[in-house]
Amino acid sequence: MKSERSPATVRKRECIVTEVVDPVSILSMQTTVSIPGMHCESCVALIKDVSAEFGEISRVDIDLGAKRVTLEHADGFDTARWRREIESLGEKYKISSVI
Repeated sequence: MKSERSPATVRKRECIVTEVVDPVSILSMQTTVSIPGMHCESCVALIKDVSAEFGEISRVDIDLGAKRVTLEHADGFDTARWRREIESLGEKYKISSVI
């Protein structure tokens, strides 16, 4: 004789998400460039502002003394497009090298 379970004895399986992981942080890459014309906090703010328009960028670190910008970004990020946007700000924002 086959026993049947009543609805009261059926256990539900639950899946509880304890942490949401941002896929960009898992697959992040890093690009560092030199911008010799950067000279003040306004330059830093402008570069951060333009970089914020790129959803693939998860972090922007700027070392004003060394005149370096380090980007953490998703794999496949269009660095050439970012570079064009930064350099369109003016002559002092020309990127001299990718480190």
